[in-house]
Amino acid sequence: MIKIDYIIDRESLEAWLDKTNQPQQACVWLAHRAAMRVLPIYWQWIANARTKSKDDLTAAMVLRATLISGIAEVYLTPEIRGAAQSAALFAAYSANSAQSAAQSAYSAAQSANSAYSAARFALWENIRQDAALLQNASGADIPKDASLIHNPIGDLDLLWTDLAKQLEHDSDIDWSFWLDWYDRALKGAEHRWDLLERIALSGLPRDGTKRKPEDYDTFWEGTDAEVNARINAIWAEWKAENSGEQTVDETAIKTVEELTYNAETVSLNPSTNLWRVDPITDLASEFMEEAVADLEDLVQQFFLDKIMSGKV
Repeated sequence: MIKIDYIIDRESLEAWLDKTNQPQQACVWLAHRAAMRVLPIYWQWIANARTKSKDDLTAAMVLRATLISGIAEVYLTPEIRGAAQSAALFAAYSANSAQSAAQSAYSAAQSANSAYSAARFALWENIRQDAALLQNASGADIPKDASLIHNPIGDLDLLWTDLAKQLEHDSDIDWSFWLDWYDRALKGAEHRWDLLERIALSGLPRDGTKRKPEDYDTFWEGTDAEVNARINAIWAEWKAENSGEQTVDETAIKTVEELTYNAETVSLNPSTNLWRVDPITDLASEFMEEAVADLEDLVQQFFLDKIMSGKV
């Protein structure tokens, strides 16, 4: 068996994947992570090109393709296959074998080598670390919670730091979702697979079978600002659905009210999210305020009389 330490290029990685009989999703996982590590190179190029009035260049298609490959590592459903095809995605749809996974990793390393020569060795070291995780995984379990960067990749790490700051201060495009998505990948903290699938499949028939142009909508068409606005709307909707807010059970409220004293009702305190008992009254609030003031005057007069009579 080829040792992990000997994985240094496309051929040795392919041989290791073959010899260890890695499943399809393991190949997709490895290819996706290799692509994610060099994604900032392309992303920065697009961002800088926009500043030179090349508005026809967008990051949306590459970001979508990388997003889909990340979902495919969790479940490669017919819908995700269809999304991969529509996005012309090599990594998710084609990385179903050792050969294609090795090619994806090799392409990622070459991308880094073209821009940052010192990063190429570090990228292969991270790929070897991924291989070790696969080797230690039980059965078909994919280590989805593994951080993206095992060992520093020099200039590539600095590139992402600078790029993130640049995108955060982009006054024309809201990159919030994508920045959050990439940050979670770096930390190995992604768990919102239902949200990512919802976004990836937007614009695609959910049955994953139709492939005619009229079967798709324009969700992924337009500028990055337009596409991101649609994505952020889905993200906001998802966050509202998963905010943990309590739903009001009217039957439970009625049952509790029957056990409370008369002239009281049960409601949810919006500031504490806890249940409370509220008194019921038909009296105007102004009348109640006057009554309380009169009562306070009466109490003060009572104690004053007691003091004057020497009984206090």
